[in-house]
Amino acid sequence: MARIRIILEDDDGREMAGTESHVYELGRELDNLHEIEVALERFRRRALPELTAELLAEAQAAQTKDPKKETG
Repeated sequence: MARIRIILEDDDGREMAGTESHVYELGRELDNLHEIEVALERFRRRALPELTAELLAEAQAAQTKDPKKETG
């Protein structure tokens, strides 16, 4: 079974505090291009909202700790 593991890291390559690795199962039947495209679309729809929320929460926590520090 194919799967994707995502670990959020900071600019120095260290795992970001307060985050966990994410594992997404793609499925067993990935024998042709259509099945791969469907599996990746499901992955995208599931993973991107979760990762976006986690990154925004991390940015908000950093901003709360040091409101004068600019992000970007």
